[in-house]
Amino acid sequence: QEQQSASGSFTGVMGTEFVVPDGFIQLYESPNIGYQYTFWHPDYEIRIVVYEIAPGYIPEGAYETDYNIAKKNPDVTYFTNGDNWFVQSGYNNNGEEIFYSKESSTDNGLKTFWISYPTAKREFGDRISVEFEKNFLF
Repeated sequence: QEQQSASGSFTGVMGTEFVVPDGFIQLYESPNIGYQYTFWHPDYEIRIVVYEIAPGYIPEGAYETDYNIAKKNPDVTYFTNGDNWFVQSGYNNNGEEIFYSKESSTDNGLKTFWISYPTAKREFGDRISVEFEKNFLF
């Protein structure tokens, strides 16, 4: 995979604004649909993925499907939602990995971020998750 050092403010193709903390590199991955931005912190093994899908390319019912999967997923230990968004967090890989994500469906499309990191590196990963969400604008 191609990669380059990345930190600072970003604006996605569809206008999603977010700040990548210091120490991350950007990985270039091809999404199935829409736009995907992937960042990796090699020391703490934290992956941040941001997705943007334009309104005309969102599969019908995609947001509702994602919402229902998250709400019923036994690996999800925290779930909350608003009118057009939801947040979930929990554990993957038998508790070895923590994930945290937020998804929103607006007139501007479907926008999501997903953060994952080893449970053993939770102290740093939790701080990055809080910081990233605070600076993530749909």
